[in-house]
Amino acid sequence: MGIASGTVFLISSLIYSRSSEGTPHGFAARNILICIMLALTLFSQLGIIPRMDTLRASMGSLDSVAADDPARLQFDALHLWSTRVEGGVLLLGLLVAYLTARSLT
Repeated sequence: MGIASGTVFLISSLIYSRSSEGTPHGFAARNILICIMLALTLFSQLGIIPRMDTLRASMGSLDSVAADDPARLQFDALHLWSTRVEGGVLLLGLLVAYLTARSLT
């Protein structure tokens, strides 16, 4: 859902720039940040989460796996990276919202 929404927002931003200023401004800060957000989301969805799902399926319930189990340690490390990546996407999204609001005033 995030990838589709980000793509729609990027296209809308380019169309708005084109209609209001005569040029799409593809390298405007907000558009670059949206592309970074999309790349991070793709990395998370296609790189981190499938590996987490595989580990989760092999372990069963996470609560029943010892905290020092190698699979659990790997899962926890992937979860930490997933949280960091998605946190970065959130912060970039707030910055994009600010830049967009500022450009409309």
